[in-house]
Amino acid sequence: MIKLAPYLIGGFAIAALLLGAAALVNSGLGKIRAMEAAAAKTAGDARDAYWRAEIEKANAEVARVRQNLAEQALKQQDLAARDIAGFEGDRTDLEKQNEALAEDDDRCGLSRDRVQLLVR
Repeated sequence: MIKLAPYLIGGFAIAALLLGAAALVNSGLGKIRAMEAAAAKTAGDARDAYWRAEIEKANAEVARVRQNLAEQALKQQDLAARDIAGFEGDRTDLEKQNEALAEDDDRCGLSRDRVQLLVR
């Protein structure tokens, strides 16, 4: 048994060295994993910041287009109101001209003067 003692001590020493080496490799792998996680987080944050900026640009463009459309709609509404007011005035004039025409009881249908009012 005494002859085996140096081999056992050597074997334990090698086992201890291998165990220490495995612990160092495991520690190194842990550090590498932590660095990978940090790099992934940094890349993710950069990607998120890029897309936030793109979304803000798109939202600003949409707001600008909406503003332009609202302004155009107001202009068109003003033009339509003016046209309607003009048509109302024309209608009122035609009604007054129609009332001013004498009634022909012996005629059937429209008189020539009333027909001329329709053409306008």
